[in-house]
Amino acid sequence: MKIKRFNEDLEEGSDISQERVGEMVEELREILSELEDRRSTIDSYINELENYQSKSTKSNDQIDDSIASFNITKTSLDNSIDKIDNVINNLMSYNEDGRKYLYSETK
Repeated sequence: MKIKRFNEDLEEGSDISQERVGEMVEELREILSELEDRRSTIDSYINELENYQSKSTKSNDQIDDSIASFNITKTSLDNSIDKIDNVINNLMSYNEDGRKYLYSETK
């Protein structure tokens, strides 16, 4: 067990408590769940709108444009879900294994 100096908690780069990390992870899991639910909703809207998609190859209507926008939104949601999942994994690793430097400066 590491013995801390009196002012060690006040130093820059001090460790965050395991309890606070646990709280953050739980909140992030809730956010992740909500985002995944929203992604499913967007998927269902895309599937529904595809039934009404324009047959013209020369121009797009509002439905075509909406599908394209939904696809961009879905990609952004997928990226956000991936990043939040990465944060959760990093925080869990921090709690279980302590601070580990992932990248180092090269001079």
